[in-house]
Amino acid sequence: TSATPTTTSAPTTSRTSAPAAVVTYSVQVAAFPQKANADRYAARLRERGFDARVDGTSEPFRVRIGRYGTREAATERLQELRRQNLDGFIAEVSGQ
Repeated sequence: TSATPTTTSAPTTSRTSAPAAVVTYSVQVAAFPQKANADRYAARLRERGFDARVDGTSEPFRVRIGRYGTREAATERLQELRRQNLDGFIAEVSGQ
């Protein structure tokens, strides 16, 4: 009788990379040293129909509008805001 050779394979290790951080873009329109002031300003913007929020857990508290998947979309929104006399700049927001 002949022996059948046994083959063993090396254990496979799955290489998983860490998930990519989600990056979105917002239009930052203000920053305040006190959260209460940032909250008040964001509330006024929301009353005017803007998708405003306060970002940050410590000073400065940033007031931002919208979450956009591309810088181009955020830039278009910034141009619309400027036509409404509201200025700001594009902020890259990670992990939110």
